[in-house]
Amino acid sequence: GLFHIDQRLASCKFRVVLKLIHNGMAGKWAIAQRLELWWWKCYLRNTPPADYLQWKTDYWNTLLAQLPVVIWPPSSSTILEVGCGPAGCFIALPDYRIHAVDPLLDRYAQTLPHFHPTQWPQVEFDSRCIEQPLHERQYPLVLTFNAINHVKDWSKALQQLGRHTQPGGWLVLSSDVHRYRALRQLFRLLPADALHPQQHTAAEYRAALCSHGFTLYWEKVYKPGSVFDYWIVVAQKNPA
Repeated sequence: GLFHIDQRLASCKFRVVLKLIHNGMAGKWAIAQRLELWWWKCYLRNTPPADYLQWKTDYWNTLLAQLPVVIWPPSSSTILEVGCGPAGCFIALPDYRIHAVDPLLDRYAQTLPHFHPTQWPQVEFDSRCIEQPLHERQYPLVLTFNAINHVKDWSKALQQLGRHTQPGGWLVLSSDVHRYRALRQLFRLLPADALHPQQHTAAEYRAALCSHGFTLYWEKVYKPGSVFDYWIVVAQKNPA
């Protein structure tokens, strides 16, 4: 069950913590990527693919319905999902063409029966990292859910999100954010959250988005917590 998954994950975190400290952000990111794949394999091990995909589609439909209506471009537009994982919001958006990016997509396709790229013909999958330039295209809507705290270079990833959002277009970003600055600093020094190499507060996200050419439009604490809040922000790209 999930309790045993958490126990194994905690044990794995303990064994790698010293390595994380000595290797810096590059080491944290490399280990976080391995842990991410391992976590998905454990989490989905006993869940039939059809059951999981139905549950996840319902989850996305509930979440997406709470976003401001103004962000949605016309049907058949091409939008970008960054850090999509094996069952991102692309599964709940059949009326859009979607460019879905995640560095672990090839590994998901090899190891998870829940992810078959051919099942989603409207989606163009791309296994590059968020920080890498994708192409020269810009999108009217960029979605990135619970992915920005997984990246190696936080500032560069935000820069790329801005680069690929067209002027006047919309960015929807979610992340676990620290409620207390003191705990955020402690998590950075002693990484108790090895799956997430980036540790930031909502205030730091707001400031960073504004510095990368966005104007904040809407935000919501989607799931409050004692240490982290799961937080969603909608921002509009400033005119060129």
